[in-house]
Amino acid sequence: MSDKKPAAPWTEPNGVYHKYRLNCHCGATKHTITISPPLFPEHAENRTTSSGQPELFHPVVCNCSYCQRYGTIGVHLLPKDVTFERESKKVYQAGNKAISHWTCSVCGNYIGADISKVTEAMGAGPKYLINLRLLSDYDLASLPEPIPVTFMRNMPPKYEVPE
Repeated sequence: MSDKKPAAPWTEPNGVYHKYRLNCHCGATKHTITISPPLFPEHAENRTTSSGQPELFHPVVCNCSYCQRYGTIGVHLLPKDVTFERESKKVYQAGNKAISHWTCSVCGNYIGADISKVTEAMGAGPKYLINLRLLSDYDLASLPEPIPVTFMRNMPPKYEVPE
């Protein structure tokens, strides 16, 4: 494996922030994320890219064995930008236990993960992955095109189905 670190799969803040509510299916876990730039054009406050498109936070689609199975559409955020108002989380760790995946302990929805060990190894600060499939009151089809994260498939240790 190369010593070259992969490019960071998150959008840099632009100073325009928006809060979004998320919840699992049963409501046992409810949380809010604060994100910059926002996820949807109506919250971009007329900030645009050089091509005239709204400046938006692009979610990621990860190819690790776990995210692939859940179909996660995620955002990587600083822990301070995630507030759990109510939580009923169960933690699962696989492989080298570098990532703590969270599911609702009642309904089983995938909430996200503490990916700090991976992001710190990339030279960034601690980050959480938050599953946008739990967004309240938003059409996921309106999200910006996700950025594919392809380097996770080959991260050691190789995923093996337990016997």
